[in-house]
Amino acid sequence: MTPEEIAVARALAEQSLLFFTRFMFKARFGSKFMVNWHHEEICEHLEAVHRGEIPRLLVNCPPGSSKTELTVINFAAWAEAKNSWCRQDPTPEQGSGRDAKHRGRVRGSLRGCNSLYG
Repeated sequence: MTPEEIAVARALAEQSLLFFTRFMFKARFGSKFMVNWHHEEICEHLEAVHRGEIPRLLVNCPPGSSKTELTVINFAAWAEAKNSWCRQDPTPEQGSGRDAKHRGRVRGSLRGCNSLYG
């Protein structure tokens, strides 16, 4: 990507969780993230959470609908990429097992950010 394309992609990624998710999915897996209407709705609500407009959000969708990809992996990476103040290294006391697995996926998504955030 040219520096101009990187600047445009970075601006779009910072504005839109859905764009960020699509970009990072392609970087991590080498294939397109197939967007459906519920992905748009989930991203819109997660962005409202980030802005402080929704204090608590519960996402109920059937298995295989990308809940974890959007709400745990990419939302956490997007918020961290947008806000340096929310970057923190989790301590071992902050969870293990399943939480550690998701933290590893978030870190993997953040490694995909290198093309945007160097």
